[in-house]
Amino acid sequence: MVDRANEENNGAHIRLSDIAAALGISKATVSLAINNNPKVSEKTRQKVLKKIKEL
Repeated sequence: MVDRANEENNGAHIRLSDIAAALGISKATVSLAINNNPKVSEKTRQKVLKKIKEL
């Protein structure tokens, strides 16, 4: 299995599962963070947004 977190994006779509796996959190948490849900801490939200930029 290929670890997409360590590859360049090359214009490919980033999946919630890619972000979740890279951060060790659930896909649901990633989704909540992206959608600015107040149930997600600001620290976690920032980690998700940073990882999105990296991928």
